[in-house]
Amino acid sequence: MGTLLKQNFRHVLRTRVLLFALALSFFVQWAGLQSLKNFTLHLEGDLGSFFLGRSNFGEREGIFLALFLHLFTGTFLSAVYGIWVVPYLHQGDRSQLTFTLPISKWKFPLGYGVTMLGLLFLLHLVMFATFGFVFGFRAFMSLAVPWKVIAVCLVVETLAFMTLMFAFACSAMAFGQIPTFFIGVFSFFSLQLAAVLFRLNLEKLVEFESGFLEWSRFIYNKLPPMGELVFDLGTQFSNPTWNDKNIWLWLVWLSVFASIFRLTLRYPRLTRRSEG
Repeated sequence: MGTLLKQNFRHVLRTRVLLFALALSFFVQWAGLQSLKNFTLHLEGDLGSFFLGRSNFGEREGIFLALFLHLFTGTFLSAVYGIWVVPYLHQGDRSQLTFTLPISKWKFPLGYGVTMLGLLFLLHLVMFATFGFVFGFRAFMSLAVPWKVIAVCLVVETLAFMTLMFAFACSAMAFGQIPTFFIGVFSFFSLQLAAVLFRLNLEKLVEFESGFLEWSRFIYNKLPPMGELVFDLGTQFSNPTWNDKNIWLWLVWLSVFASIFRLTLRYPRLTRRSEG
């Protein structure tokens, strides 16, 4: 297992994905927090209502914005690592190199998961460091920073990023990198749109299609709750609770995609050329 982790680490460094993701995360976090530092953010309801005006931007609102921006940088890292890094040694002629290591196939998804956790840990550190640069590191000692809420949000985001990474990897190995990119973009915006529409209670507005909407809502509630991530962040800040439903749903889908990835690994077929 240690050999596999070392190989993954060398591969990440060789592809420069780590440095690029950290640099992008720092720029997005710093630009977002710095540009909105002189504005006020008020949270109301699940998602939060944004009221902009010339005022000081508090630490509580700042950490919420940092976690919100963290969704985009983490999703980007999951896409890059899952689409272009993970499948590299499992496609084409390179797949023969995969099984030269004396390890079981189930350790491959475990190794990629551990590597992804390490990358996300560094991404979390960049988020906190950027917040400290903008608001001052003494802000972490303030009671305005809800550490319990931050911990729950990071757990949900980490599970989401891990699930997305394996989903991207499974799709890339089945359909290829480029189609997976477009499938991922379409799925992301579709789930975001569905989350907003279902929050509007369309059953009350379109009664003649209530049956179709009920089935659509039922299917949506069983899918990975990607569209609920922003709402979950707002819920945690407005009413700090442990959202068991979505956390368990992320765990289920993480197990499903990791298992599918394990099943997609195939030993290379050795062919013997005829002699004479």
